[in-house]
Amino acid sequence: MKKNTTIILTILLFYLNGIFAQDVPEIQQSLITKITATWCPNCGSWGWDFYEDIYADNADKALIITAHRSGDLQSDVGVDFTSNFGVNYQPFFIVNNENQNVNSTNTASKRSAIQNLVNNNYSLSPIANAGLQVTKDGNSLIVQTKTRFFQNAMGEYYLGVYVIEDGVINFQQGIGNDAVHKNVMRASMSSSSFGELIANGNIDADSEFDKEFSIQLGNWNVNNLEIATIIWKKEGNTYQFVNAHSTHEIMTVGISNIAEDNISFNVYPNVTSTTATIELQFKDGPSDIQLELFDSFGKKISTIFEGETANGTYIFELNKSSINTKGLYFIMLSLKNSISTRKLIFQ
Repeated sequence: MKKNTTIILTILLFYLNGIFAQDVPEIQQSLITKITATWCPNCGSWGWDFYEDIYADNADKALIITAHRSGDLQSDVGVDFTSNFGVNYQPFFIVNNENQNVNSTNTASKRSAIQNLVNNNYSLSPIANAGLQVTKDGNSLIVQTKTRFFQNAMGEYYLGVYVIEDGVINFQQGIGNDAVHKNVMRASMSSSSFGELIANGNIDADSEFDKEFSIQLGNWNVNNLEIATIIWKKEGNTYQFVNAHSTHEIMTVGISNIAEDNISFNVYPNVTSTTATIELQFKDGPSDIQLELFDSFGKKISTIFEGETANGTYIFELNKSSINTKGLYFIMLSLKNSISTRKLIFQ
């Protein structure tokens, strides 16, 4: 098994290092929001075409989202964004927090103005940004975030994490039943549409704040999901946009290439500040296994067990005191030519 295990470990470590480096890009993006509704005729005529144009112009320098305030694709976050931006109908096109006052007669000039605004924003040095890493564990999405302030700051800052789905086929007035909707804002991964408080008061440059968010998957196409972070600064009753970042990379964690009929692999609780229990049950005769612990960067922390097992149940315990570092970890079970991973978070 040693040779095959080495190959599997090499692949796993390469994958983890590629996916789970929490890069916090020092770039300034814009937020472009189309406020819309599926029953709105203008949203499916000049508003639809204008959105296609500004998406083509700015997708590499802005987070571009469709916030449905009403209709078939309405979401709580779409309604709350609409209110936060101070509008109450549709279609409206908002850059950061500013309504661009687009209408059917000025789309050419507004297209150019928005592109200039996005380009200017992109040239600025950001106050802060957030990196993220996303895993799918069963029917849950789990997002680890790292927010870094690049400059001294003062105020009340929040971090929101959002589920965005592209290519949503749904009715749109003016187009029909098979309209393909771009970048539909589906949900906030917090109880608030504007996320969780990360800092308040005086904030020093190079300060970092780690958070975890999770959500149960809805009736969404996982292959079309984009997970985005937005940093907001609360001023009075308004959340002002600060910066955004997003990823389409979602790593699946769980039983992989090991027949679930022949083995049970559980970790409980998988979020703990003290001790986690690993339970293995084998139903298919003797097996030569390795059970190992890795951090989120793919670095091996320890070998929990290595050897032959028979039918039956095996229990192992992991104590936070033996690791002494909070964060996301992966427990990897290697069996013949297959691997399975489980997520563990020490708080």
